[in-house]
Amino acid sequence: MQTADLAGVGTTAMRAIFEDIAANAERQAQAVITSLPNSFPNQLVTSTTAAIKHRTELLATSATAVSHV
Repeated sequence: MQTADLAGVGTTAMRAIFEDIAANAERQAQAVITSLPNSFPNQLVTSTTAAIKHRTELLATSATAVSHV
């Protein structure tokens, strides 16, 4: 958020971006997963899905924390 402020983007715009990503990332990932071939390694899908979930939770938390500043 500090870098966004320095770049002139501002916390309001960054918060909106974080909220959008947090709200849509898992759904978009699921759309990609659905399009993968059946032979695609399930372990890779599972680990990537878990990473996306974790990071979207971090973004959601960051957006919430910024809105309370």
